[in-house]
Amino acid sequence: MENMRRDENSRNVIESFLDADDSSVTGVEYDLYKQACEDLTYDVGVLSDKQIDDIVESLNEESEILAYFPPGYRCCPAALPFDNFGRPLSDDQIVDGEHIHILLINNITGETLLGFTGDKSWVFNALPEEIKKLAFVIPQYTAENRESFIELLKGSLKNLQSTLTPPSPAS
Repeated sequence: MENMRRDENSRNVIESFLDADDSSVTGVEYDLYKQACEDLTYDVGVLSDKQIDDIVESLNEESEILAYFPPGYRCCPAALPFDNFGRPLSDDQIVDGEHIHILLINNITGETLLGFTGDKSWVFNALPEEIKKLAFVIPQYTAENRESFIELLKGSLKNLQSTLTPPSPAS
């Protein structure tokens, strides 16, 4: 019975993101989102230090970083352990970090310009407030001097990790 309730919770959370097609979308409840992330990444874990390091390394190597993350916009890391059709990602995809998205957000409308899908969406609006608080304004930087942006993003990813990682059971 417990597994059925968790499966239903995960489906409801996934549907909230798939239905994020206009500005009236509101955030899912934090506890439901966190539980869905835990359930859908159960065998692997929501976000590891290695995955954070891999994201940072890939951004350090990205030649078109300014095109993806222009200064003055907001960005927010999010765990979305399912694809844009609502199918849960495999353990291999989770291990590879495919469930972690860096959302680029329009400062005025709140619309997600880049991230979960290749199209504009309202995915950011569907996130719980506790995750939206991890968003930050991208500072001025250049492709050659991107450390300020990368450090802010790394800090935000670490905050996402601590926000979504369940406490270890007491021994």
